Amino acid sequence: MIENKELNLTEEGRYFGISPRIARWKEPSEFENKLGLAAETDLKCRSLYSEYYRHLNPDYYNKGKEIARKLFDTHAVIFQGCDFETIYEDMVYCLHHYGLDFQDYCMFRLHDKSERKRNEFVSDKLRYHYCDILNAPEVEELMTDKLKCYKEYSEFYKRDVIGVRSESDRGSFIEFVSRHPKFIYKPLTAHSGNGIRLVEVKSEDEAIDWFNKTVPDNPGVIEELIIQGDAMSVLHPSSINTCRLTTFTIGEEVVIMGGGLRIGKGDAVVDNGGQGGMYANIDPVNGIIATWAHDYANQEFRFHPDTGVQIIGFKLPEWDNAIDLIKSMATHHKGTTLIAWDIAYSKNGWVMVEGNDNGAWCIMQSNLQKGLKPELYALMDRYFAKNNG
Repeated sequence: MIENKELNLTEEGRYFGISPRIARWKEPSEFENKLGLAAETDLKCRSLYSEYYRHLNPDYYNKGKEIARKLFDTHAVIFQGCDFETIYEDMVYCLHHYGLDFQDYCMFRLHDKSERKRNEFVSDKLRYHYCDILNAPEVEELMTDKLKCYKEYSEFYKRDVIGVRSESDRGSFIEFVSRHPKFIYKPLTAHSGNGIRLVEVKSEDEAIDWFNKTVPDNPGVIEELIIQGDAMSVLHPSSINTCRLTTFTIGEEVVIMGGGLRIGKGDAVVDNGGQGGMYANIDPVNGIIATWAHDYANQEFRFHPDTGVQIIGFKLPEWDNAIDLIKSMATHHKGTTLIAWDIAYSKNGWVMVEGNDNGAWCIMQSNLQKGLKPELYALMDRYFAKNNG
């Protein structure tokens, strides 16, 4: 358990840290810290701060500039009248000073936010550190390995899931597809919807051919299809429209920090924003959609472009049961303090899709344009007081 003496206890940065499991995004030193603090109020120092990182790693800086230019163009509607070079300097400053990556910068519209408001956002980089110090050591692997996660939480999945990782799984695979010839394939440790495919095999020979072509280089899991309930299919029938709710658990108390509904578009099978879907905020108290939907290009959708259903005010079905499921999952395994849970509404009610030990906070913060770090830090204060007292 982390002791308070190991934490930075300044008011704004008392839980600051750099997670070893992601690329090093900050090179803290006495000079860097002083320059970063000066950059909060002095634009000339902000330029110097960006220049400092350009000299530290010019290749990284220039590759980042290419990524930033694409995002700047994609989000042109919010950057009207802005100079790209100035915005890029500010992006570099926000990345290295606050851990807010370039996508965060655009989604949170940081170019017109004060320093106080910027510092209130839970950043892409720092969320890894928060999970490192809050969750038990085994939780990262438990949530990252989709098969381990299923085995631990199988009672909440309410469907068949098996691993297809090596030749030894061929027999169980053939047996599985005899029951479920149409299934979802997920790479074992992928995220953001990457690599997920809907697969259908019409014969044993076809199944063996798929197995031989896929499994040796891309081990994964296959899942029985979730048959979406009619109350959710009205939004977008071809994808499973999932809810992501982030929980903070202290003992047996489960606090739902916020949540979002992810909705597919077009003929997409997955609903992830990173795969072209859209997302809207959920009021976790009553299960009503509280905002319009947005996608990762900051486009706003008041009505679903395919089905015409109004987004804001949409009532999620059997919400009391959804909350019961979330709380049961959050307290099932000791040490899952800060987790983002994905659930879906099926013909058999709400079911678990997966757990994420470092789920992105973009959905919860961007639509409302409000950072949740104050609320998170208040819970962290309570957690460490309870566990270190």
